[in-house]
Amino acid sequence: MKAVNLEEVPAKHIRAHDGQGEVLFREVLSEEFRSGIDFLHHTILPPGSGIGVHRHSGTEEVYIVLRGTGEITVNGEKWSVRPGDVVLAHNGDSHGLMNDSRDDLVILVFEGTVS
Repeated sequence: MKAVNLEEVPAKHIRAHDGQGEVLFREVLSEEFRSGIDFLHHTILPPGSGIGVHRHSGTEEVYIVLRGTGEITVNGEKWSVRPGDVVLAHNGDSHGLMNDSRDDLVILVFEGTVS
């Protein structure tokens, strides 16, 4: 495995889990893992866009905020996030993220299978 530069991974605009607007999505790693980690995504949420509230069965997700601010929802509880924040959504938790600011919100998302 060689090093991967986030900016060189092909990006596409998607609507994430029926969230508001489109986000810029990069699947950085997935099949390369030899563990219970399913993927690493790099996502940019422009102002006013979001990842819709959703839940997973059999997996957990970790959201890492790199740049910008927003509002995250986990199991109906909402709070503000900023650079350096790490949020864990356990198996079955409902979760979503909204960029309610004027700047891009940049995150990394890891998903792992629950054994």
